Amino acid sequence: MNIKNKKTIVIKIGTTSLIDEGKLSQPLLHSLAEKIKQHQNTHNFVIVTSGAVSLGGMELNYKTRPKSMKKLQVASAVGQIQLINEYKKVFNENDLQIAQVLITKNLIDDREQFVNTTQALNELLAQNIIPVINENDVVATEELKFGDNDRLSAIVSIIVNASKLILVTNKQGLYNFNPDKNSDAKMIEFIQFNSSQLNDLIPISTRW
Repeated sequence: MNIKNKKTIVIKIGTTSLIDEGKLSQPLLHSLAEKIKQHQNTHNFVIVTSGAVSLGGMELNYKTRPKSMKKLQVASAVGQIQLINEYKKVFNENDLQIAQVLITKNLIDDREQFVNTTQALNELLAQNIIPVINENDVVATEELKFGDNDRLSAIVSIIVNASKLILVTNKQGLYNFNPDKNSDAKMIEFIQFNSSQLNDLIPISTRW
């Protein structure tokens, strides 16, 4: 089926869902690959993944998540290799081809970079290759970071004109505030796709 006739689904996987007892959750990765394989003839898939910093920190024997930018960059650089290799191994077992794509927030303000990223992702999908996307923490500065991959996945969904964005998380739903940091956080049972409430929850938009 032609890429234009396929709906595109973006799947964002958070660290707490992906990392199980200090290791990548193999059951989750295998289940994800199997489900994508089942529906690849009718859908394009894009994965936005977290986990590089956690994996790198564990390999470097950091006791806690580093706070300094330099240590975060080091942990990300070390962990990203392990992260993408695990995806490649599991997806290859299911006869699926992946490609690593590292993105920075610059693309929001740089039209040429935005267009190039859009073209690259669309070409990968046209060739039946699954982009596995993460933020490029190694080169990002505090001012030029998405902040979290929920926001990154929202931008990616715009870039690929996704029909659906799926957030894989250890929470039971969407909250108005972070329930880990705010005891008054309440679950949102229903939200309109183009509502101002959704815009407030994902306060990043692109110019193009």
